Parts: sequence; structure tokens; C-alpha cells
Amino acid sequence: MISFRHIFIIIFSVASSVLFAQKKEITGKIVDKSTQAGIEGVLVSDLSLQESVLTNKEGKYVIIVSEQEEGLLLNHINYKAIKVDVANSKTIELEPITNELEEIVVFKKSLKDTFGPALLAMQNSLKTGELYKTYMREFNIINRNTVNVADGMVDFYIAKQGKKAVVDIREHRAFISAEEFHKDETLEESLSVVGSGDLRNFLNSIADTKTILEIIKDRKKYDIVTKMQRGVDNQNTIVLEFDSGEESEYYYKGYVVFDEDRTKVLAYKIQYFANKDPLRKSLLGLIKIKLWNLERHIVFNQTGQGTQLKIGMVRVNFDLKIVGKDEINLDFTRDIIVDEVIKDAPMLDPKIYPYIELYSNKSNYKTEFWKNRNIRPLTIKEEAILRDLEKKQKN
Repeated sequence: MISFRHIFIIIFSVASSVLFAQKKEITGKIVDKSTQAGIEGVLVSDLSLQESVLTNKEGKYVIIVSEQEEGLLLNHINYKAIKVDVANSKTIELEPITNELEEIVVFKKSLKDTFGPALLAMQNSLKTGELYKTYMREFNIINRNTVNVADGMVDFYIAKQGKKAVVDIREHRAFISAEEFHKDETLEESLSVVGSGDLRNFLNSIADTKTILEIIKDRKKYDIVTKMQRGVDNQNTIVLEFDSGEESEYYYKGYVVFDEDRTKVLAYKIQYFANKDPLRKSLLGLIKIKLWNLERHIVFNQTGQGTQLKIGMVRVNFDLKIVGKDEINLDFTRDIIVDEVIKDAPMLDPKIYPYIELYSNKSNYKTEFWKNRNIRPLTIKEEAILRDLEKKQKN
């Protein structure tokens, strides 16, 4: 396990002779040493931890680093963390964790008392007066066929801890926006501009610890294991893994990574699967929802000022049935990467919107903000719709 405990400090230095630092793109694939299968969810970082990305389902990654960067750090809870040279980063083999690199640990206190303070600190990591400057990207796939995409530079201002953020979409693109939607469009096309939730609630939903706390309190329902893993440079972490078992009606599995002192959350992943029957909800009897899959994968940075969000990926898959209409499957993915957190920032203009989405308005941008922005490699469908977006903007 790499050292998530490294202090992540961004130092902005301005020199009159240099306007832009030289960057280079590194692409590669990370595979299991024994099976040669791609490994999903590997955190790939430069040595300074200033740039980080996640591998996709095939184990592929794309990361933009400084021209002088010589190495990468690779981290996954089920594999030995390693440091590799950039020159040898095309195909990287990871070895599964062995007993020599981890050990089961037992705590005298309850899991809630042991890990509760760190989880509470994560929930309170969004502090009043902070401005999160981010790049976001969303993909909507309707009935596994109709695809829409939007991305943008989005600012989140925390006016009050625990409350909705004040959001400013500085620049954005949308293949099809709600403004461009026509009344004669199909239901599938109309749902493609809905998005996956009000942006003002998004950061709070990532930092919400309610689900994790409920899981660690229910030892009868969940198989929970806590273990210490040894990482690069002898930096240890504590991993809490949970699994409700595939025989359960609603299947939850995932993990939370803590620092060795159990005072900070470094990362977490939660997955919900509907095994026997999906979770069902009804809205006034007119709309019925069947939830099949819900996933969150979140990575935090540790700075001199505490825990700060770095990368977030949220995906939800569900069926929607509206009275008088055919059932429709929706698959929404939202990715975010935090570029900068400004403390004691001036208040953003609190514009009054009933709802804020990347899909709400037509594309509005002045700079090519999307160039060289990578959070994770894209699927074939996602790449195709992004290419279509590029063509649309050239016309």
C-alpha cells in the first residue's frame, strides 16, 4: 500500500521566464501477475502525489505528469503497492497481497468507536469558506444505447458546512443540453439530459458516512475484516473490508482505507448489487424505480490542513417505469477531480437555481479546458460520444 500519509502540498511558483510547465502523457495497463487480467481501480499517482488517476475495468490508465517525472506509485488494496519507473510503465504486473505484507488486526473497542472519529473527520472535511475548483464529467447511457456526455470546470463554495454548496459552472460542454431539447424528442432522449443529481448536493453525498457507519455496526449482516497492510517506504495503512455475502437479497461490498493511526480516511469504495431482486421505490404510484447497481469510489489527499477530496467516481444503474410508458434502463456515471482547494475564499455569487446540472444549458466555454483531462480511461461508448462532441464543436 502506498503512503497515503504523505503530505500533499501544492506550491504555486511563478517565474517571469516560464509560463507553462512542460507535461507528458503516460499510458499503460496494470495486470495481475498470475492471470494477466487487467486490474480495475488501481490508484496511479506521480511521486509527488500531485496527479492521480484510476484504472478502468481493463486495467488501463492515462495520466498527465510533468516532463521531469521519473516514477509512478501504484496502489490497490488487494495487491502489493509498488513504485515503477516511467520508462517501464507500459504494462505493469502487480502481485497479490500475501500474508507477509498484511496481518489481521483486532481492536478492543467496537468498530464504531475505533473508526468513528476518522469517518466523522471525513464527513466534516468540507469546511465553511472553502472553494473547490474541479473538473467534472458525466455520461448518461439510456437503454444501453442512447448516450449523452457533459463536462466542465465547476467551482463548489462551502457557504456552510453540511449544507448545499454554492455552485458555479465556469465553463462546460454538453453534447445535448436541456436547452436544446425539443418537445417531439423520445422519452429516452429526454432522460439523457436529466443527469445524476443536483450538483449542489454532490460533495456532501461523497463525504457522507451514514452508510459506512450502518455497515460497521451490523456485524451479523456483514462479514467485516480489518487488517494492516505494509506499503512503500514502510508506510502502513489499516483496511476495513466488508461483504454482506452474495446470498443476501441486497449485496453490499467494499472497503475503507485508514492511516495507521486510524485518524484519517484515505479512500473508500462501496458497491451495491441487486442479487435476487432490485431495491424498489415508487413515487406517488406514477413512477417506479428498480435499483440494480450503485457504486462510489473516492480518494482523499492528506494535506497539512487535513483530509481533502481528490478523486470521486459515482455510478448508478436503475430501471425507470413511468405509467403508460415502457420501462427504461438508465446508467449514469459522474467523475470529479479536484484541482485546487482555496481556504477562506470569497463567497461565490449565490445564484438562485431550482436545480443545477451540467446538462442544463448549452455549451459555454472560452478555453479548451477538456484537453488532457483524465480521471479514468473511457469505455468504447464513452469514447465514441466524446468524439461526436468534438465534431459537433468544430462545425
